[in-house]
Amino acid sequence: MLTIEHRIIATGYNGAAPGEDDCLAGACPRGRLGYADVPGLGDYDRPGTPGFCIAIHAEVNALLFATRDTKGATAYITDPPCPGCRKALAAAGVVRAVWPDGEHDREGLTSW
Repeated sequence: MLTIEHRIIATGYNGAAPGEDDCLAGACPRGRLGYADVPGLGDYDRPGTPGFCIAIHAEVNALLFATRDTKGATAYITDPPCPGCRKALAAAGVVRAVWPDGEHDREGLTSW
C-alpha cells in the first residue's frame, strides 16, 4: 500500500501479470521447489532458472496502479522489499518503506 499525507494512493498484490498462468496455479518455477532447492533470492530475476519468480511483486503493482505521483510516498508492505522492489520504490520517489519488523527511509531503500 502506498500513502501520501495519510491517504492511500494505491494497493498491490503478488501475482503473475493479468492473463498469464498464476503462481498459485503452479506456474511459478520457485513454487515447485523447496528452500533447500532454491535458497532465498537465488536466481530470483533470471528467466529460465529454477529460482526465477514470475510474480509481479505487490510493491511494483502498487506503483503501476498509483492514482497520483508517488514522490514522497510511504510504502507499507508485509516483508522487507527484495532488491528489485527497493530499486523500483526508490526510482518512483518513495521515501520510506515500513513492514512489521522494520523500516527504511530513502537512503536505506537505495543502499542495502
